[in-house]
Amino acid sequence: SLLDEGELRYLGVRVMLSDWHYGWIAVIREGTELEAIAWAYETQPNFPVAAGQFPEPSTLVVYSLSAVVVVFGRRRGRNYRPD
Repeated sequence: SLLDEGELRYLGVRVMLSDWHYGWIAVIREGTELEAIAWAYETQPNFPVAAGQFPEPSTLVVYSLSAVVVVFGRRRGRNYRPD
């Protein structure tokens, strides 16, 4: 894996609303699971945000990023194979 187990890593994301909004998701990999522990985004369109920085949130983008995490979690569950 490109993500070391047990270490905090940041994934850059962008969401298309009326324009592109940039953000990040902080994750930790434990075995075959990836846990999202924090996320943030920039409310100003086409403006970068540094990983780990918390800009002022917008409700719509928070819901959008939450949906991405939920979809990823469901997808991971389908691929789960017990040892």
